[in-house]
Amino acid sequence: MTDRDPDDDVPPTPDSWRWRALDEITDVVVAVDSSGTIVYGNDFASHLLGHPREQVVGSSMADYLHPDDLVRALEVMSEIVTDSL
Repeated sequence: MTDRDPDDDVPPTPDSWRWRALDEITDVVVAVDSSGTIVYGNDFASHLLGHPREQVVGSSMADYLHPDDLVRALEVMSEIVTDSL
């Protein structure tokens, strides 16, 4: 038995309370899938990245990382994916 909510792994939808709450946060909040594709970005992420949400979602997280940070970010992403299996 687990205390986890099955919806914890589901990206928020525009009509959910989680979506509305995340959009009120003045921090960048993004969710990526195991391939590094952005599946959610809050309003502040869109503002900071300078692109509308529709353009951010579906793009690669690598598109928004500094080249000096890319290798380490991919290593961390790989560790996360491996640990979740």
